[in-house]
Amino acid sequence: MNIHSIYSRTAAQTGSFPNGDRVPHESPEQKDQRLEVRRRQILDAATVVFAEQGSERATIREVARQAGVADGTIYNYFADKSDLLLGLVERVCERESGAQPSLPATADLRGLCKVLARHRTGASWPDTELFRAVLPALITQPSLRALYFDAVVARRLGDVEPLLEALRLSGGMRDVDSGLAARALSATFIGLLVMDLLGDDEIARRSDELPEVIAQMFSEGLAAN
Repeated sequence: MNIHSIYSRTAAQTGSFPNGDRVPHESPEQKDQRLEVRRRQILDAATVVFAEQGSERATIREVARQAGVADGTIYNYFADKSDLLLGLVERVCERESGAQPSLPATADLRGLCKVLARHRTGASWPDTELFRAVLPALITQPSLRALYFDAVVARRLGDVEPLLEALRLSGGMRDVDSGLAARALSATFIGLLVMDLLGDDEIARRSDELPEVIAQMFSEGLAAN
């Protein structure tokens, strides 16, 4: 355990921080709320800095400056830059795995795809800046990649694959592997997100049209009759 980690735990337990991050005579509930507000403030700042510079180039000092706090304040909440990056990935997982669509168990393939597409391109569309801040780490760091996959990707596949398999068995879908079909559908949303990150303005400008297009592609194919 490094010195910053030791200091962080001691400060968090006592509520006494040398940079003035302390409020006398506060209740435990007030203290918890204050710490959480400051933690969110730091994560917001890290999102901006990491998205602009990448987590490898960014420094704790730049995050502190963006947050408007002293450098040492960061270490009251995060042991080091890796811990801060983990906090951002956990934020992505929490937001993306939070609200889940109500999937109709008896829907046809088109209806199911439309519900999923409407949800994934609407309320659950990731914060673009936040995802840009963590994407390089998700690709290059196995532990963070596994965290995101288990919390978000695997959970969604687990919801969708049984529904596609039920449609296949009932004749509501072609006789294709439901696991691969679920992954192809998931990959469509990830691909759209990457195009958005790359600057394709059509994704955001025409997001309300995407659910119908995705549903048609997966339920009917693109070939003209």
